[in-house]
Amino acid sequence: MLDNREKIIKSVKVYIDENMSDYAVMINGAWGSGKTYFVKNELIPELEQDKPVIYISLFGIKTIDDLVNVISLHILNIYSNERTQKKANLNGNSSGQINSRNISSTSKVATTLMSLISKGLKLVPKGEDTKAFVSDLQKNSIKFNRYIFIFDDFERSIIDKIELLGFFDELVEQNNAKVIIVCNESKITNAREEKSANNAQQENNESDDKRLVDDYRLYKEKVIGLTINYKADLGSVYERVLLKEANHDDAYRLLLQNKDDILRLFKITSSHNIRTLKFIFKRFKELREEIEAAFKINKKDMAYFNVYVSAIMLNVITASLSYKEFGKNIVDILKDKDTIACFFSSEGLNDDVKNFDMTNYVRVTRFINEYIYSYSLDCMLLIEDIDRFIDEKINDTQVIANRVNDIFCMKDDKSAVQKLVAVLDDIEKDRYCLGVYPRILSDLFILVELFSDEKQISIDRLKKSILVSIEKRVDEFSESNWYYFSSSNIEANEFNHQLYKTLKNMRNINNRRKYIEDFNSSDDITELIRKMLESGGIAEERRSLLSYIPVEIIVKRIMKASNNDIRVIHGILRYNYLEIKNIKDMRQGDLCMFRKWRDMLAQQKDTIDGQLKYFHICLLLDCIKDICDRLQ
Repeated sequence: MLDNREKIIKSVKVYIDENMSDYAVMINGAWGSGKTYFVKNELIPELEQDKPVIYISLFGIKTIDDLVNVISLHILNIYSNERTQKKANLNGNSSGQINSRNISSTSKVATTLMSLISKGLKLVPKGEDTKAFVSDLQKNSIKFNRYIFIFDDFERSIIDKIELLGFFDELVEQNNAKVIIVCNESKITNAREEKSANNAQQENNESDDKRLVDDYRLYKEKVIGLTINYKADLGSVYERVLLKEANHDDAYRLLLQNKDDILRLFKITSSHNIRTLKFIFKRFKELREEIEAAFKINKKDMAYFNVYVSAIMLNVITASLSYKEFGKNIVDILKDKDTIACFFSSEGLNDDVKNFDMTNYVRVTRFINEYIYSYSLDCMLLIEDIDRFIDEKINDTQVIANRVNDIFCMKDDKSAVQKLVAVLDDIEKDRYCLGVYPRILSDLFILVELFSDEKQISIDRLKKSILVSIEKRVDEFSESNWYYFSSSNIEANEFNHQLYKTLKNMRNINNRRKYIEDFNSSDDITELIRKMLESGGIAEERRSLLSYIPVEIIVKRIMKASNNDIRVIHGILRYNYLEIKNIKDMRQGDLCMFRKWRDMLAQQKDTIDGQLKYFHICLLLDCIKDICDRLQ
């Protein structure tokens, strides 16, 4: 089955093989779709086997006269090559044979430069070839139908499009030449919408622009007999483009290995842009070299290099697509962060920050996005991100669990012991996050008992290392995330349960310390009491967080509070205790606290000077007495 490129070549060759034709062919495709790459590297090599090909980019050519001069220079170039071939043949030099591919003429210099040096054949030095060419022109012996003309960048030409079509019509109808026009026609037909959208005289301009587009379509219908839509097939050119940009290096191998995933990301954004693909290959190759150097110079663990580079590759691809296809300021996506997890959709990278444990998200880093956007590499941010990434992997519970489990599959005891010692060393150095222990304890106890030497490898040493580690990481403790798997190893299960209780107690002690500090430092006592009551408490103890604060501190703050604050506290207590029917079931643990409040306030109320404040304290005291009655 023929692909899109093969169909185009076949259709164009049918056109070229026609003896008489009075029309041109248009190859229409989006910018960046690879039209020019296809024309130069695939179409022209096929066509020039039959006739000389003259390829001209219209970009930068200002007038039809300039275009004629450029064409003349190309024909002169071909004419000179043909004369050289004839001379070689007359001299019997078979090695001097030149086929049509050798005598085709393709602009390889800037069109503006070509235009400057081709203001007319009168400016060309009058060499033997030029004199002979002028002579043949005068004799009308040079025929345009001997050539295939390919005019690229039609939509970018500053020459009036209808004037150009008129010139092409003269080539095909009066000179029977073969003309192929390469363009992105949407940039011509959609121009009036884009122009009108930003114009104050919109209605008049819409009418004028519509007339221009209608005229263009009318003339096009006369000149263009066949329009072929070129659709880029990134899959078919992927490896050729990659080979040109990466040339079998390490970046090449990784980009080739992930070809399907990369093309899937292009598909998500509906992009077929080969220029964007080239951009990605170049930027990733450069960054990979910088990252490898950073790992080596800063003596980072190379075991993490490949997985880090793979993550960076994904960031490069998604950031490049977002920038090149949608024009997004990809640096602003990170806001004030250096690393985020970002969702990638049909509109590129999404601005919303997500958690790293979400699936289908891309790890986006500031130094990558800055490099893509401004081509400036912040080496300090690179080093920081490498450290952050390695820490993430070290604390990835699944990775660590797999690492421990893999020890059971080692080929021999020596290899297994080496891996086990490495894990135990990580634990002693506090490299593992708290949540990993419930997942690995069972396997660790089995392995330690299996290879115990009572020195470097022992159950007691393992327990001690873990207890030291969890004390430093108690802030990571969460009851909902702390779980353990039942195991035939009873000691492992018992130690796991011990860790859970120890962490819970340590967490409560730390929380109490924090609550006391907050209560002493907060200016707004009413908001702090409200927050502590509404945040819940310790369910199994049926206590509020407020009960952790020493009564002496609370009463001291209340006695110094303003009359308004005392009224607010009164309202908060009434709402949270007296207006809830089953309050005894929820907060009976607070009874002791309120009894102490009642007794201490009763002792100190007689020391109050102001009558109004005395009144508010008495109301508060009555409320506290009612709460005690409800809770007992």
